[in-house]
Amino acid sequence: MLRLKIVIGALMANSIIRISRGNENWGIVRQLQVYIDNARAGVVRWNETAEFEASPTSHTVRFRMDWCQSADLPVDVSDGKPVELLVTIPTGLARWFGMIFAASRYFRLKQS
Repeated sequence: MLRLKIVIGALMANSIIRISRGNENWGIVRQLQVYIDNARAGVVRWNETAEFEASPTSHTVRFRMDWCQSADLPVDVSDGKPVELLVTIPTGLARWFGMIFAASRYFRLKQS
């Protein structure tokens, strides 16, 4: 039985979802909450990159800070190949209007 668990574990090795948050001057003291498949996975701080383990399959990633969040982004995770995501926000007047009128899709996600 132990041998079977080791083989299955080797076949289902986790990969990485790597999320970068730039040094834009928004939310400097606030953490960006990360949700993977609607479960809170952790946080990304200002000007940092965080890594989250994920099984090699399709997932949805979403971010939230206070009342603002991103739309769900579907990502396909391959075994051993990290998925790179970048979080940005609108610039100029769109930044302020977005917080009020488009809070449910305020943060922008880009897969790089």
